[in-house]
Amino acid sequence: MERLVQIRLATMPRATRSRRRALPTKEEPLSSMRSMAVAASVASGVVLLAACAPSPELVLGAGNSGGSTALCLSDFSQPITHGEPFRLSEGAPDVTLVRADLVNADGVRVIEQAAARAVLLPDGTHLGVGSTFVADGDEAWDARVPLKGTVVRNDGGETWFVALALERTGDAAGGFTAVELTYEVNGQQRVVRGTASLTFPTAGGKCDE
Repeated sequence: MERLVQIRLATMPRATRSRRRALPTKEEPLSSMRSMAVAASVASGVVLLAACAPSPELVLGAGNSGGSTALCLSDFSQPITHGEPFRLSEGAPDVTLVRADLVNADGVRVIEQAAARAVLLPDGTHLGVGSTFVADGDEAWDARVPLKGTVVRNDGGETWFVALALERTGDAAGGFTAVELTYEVNGQQRVVRGTASLTFPTAGGKCDE
């Protein structure tokens, strides 16, 4: 993936990172995406929430801007994963996840909705779901559970990820501007919007190389 923005979350005592693939350069074949990973560190900071309804219980996304990931159309040749972190606010009741939707989706659709906890690595780092080919997977993606019906409890600030599998729906450029997560709390459904977007252009930047 071309661009990765460092992100910070409010209550994480240890670093969290998500594996994302770098775009192949002119000298590197597409297959090199399978072995290239970039880590995003997550420490303490401020999270900005954008939602369709007040959502004090759940924070989706990392930082004021989760960043825009760009993947050349020609490299989006098979389904990929997309992950966005979320956590419960301090003192929030249990919430039940309902669904995840792409905002302003163009040329892309969700083929699997899942949730995944960040995986604790031996060095104490928490590894989250990033962007990679679905066929490759990673530790967090492989440990996913179906999103619908998953109950998330307030257990000391553990970070979860909305974990989606995406595929192209045509041969044109496209993307989406955000992910919206619907959840239920105390019998009411609420919607929270994340901060990360994805584009897959046909030209420009490294796509012209």
